[in-house]
Amino acid sequence: IQTRDEDPSLFVGTWSSGGDLGTAREWLFGSGTQTEGFVAGGRTTPGDNSGNTGKTEKYDGSSWSESGDLSAGRNQGVAYGTDSAGVASGGYTTTLVTTTEEFGGSSWTSGGALNTARRLFAGAGSQTAGVVYGGSAAPGSTGATETYDGSSYTEVSDLNQARESVGG
Repeated sequence: IQTRDEDPSLFVGTWSSGGDLGTAREWLFGSGTQTEGFVAGGRTTPGDNSGNTGKTEKYDGSSWSESGDLSAGRNQGVAYGTDSAGVASGGYTTTLVTTTEEFGGSSWTSGGALNTARRLFAGAGSQTAGVVYGGSAAPGSTGATETYDGSSYTEVSDLNQARESVGG
């Protein structure tokens, strides 16, 4: 057994640079793998929700390409799944939304709405077996947890403590 002190290379990794997004934005959401990822939404004008975008871009491991956009611009939502079977839910336009859309690789279609409108929450899973939890909901943080079966969200047991800006 070697320790880090004996061979530091055992604990050193490197990041490599991939292509830049086509559209710079903040508060976007995405999912996928290193070679099959996607991002959607966000806002192009910091601090200004009139700059919300529905733009979607896919990543192939080296570059980004634009794909079909969300039906409406929003930021601070959640995404999970892959670049050919993804889900985007919730977020913020000028108000919290329950909107869910399913991504088939080139376009988005309407999906089952969230039960709790929110932003700054997390999600994981696939288009037919997903889970979302936490977030910011009116009037504050929530512990709401919902599962998605490919057509609708179902409320399940809440997190033991309400929280926002969570990861998944």
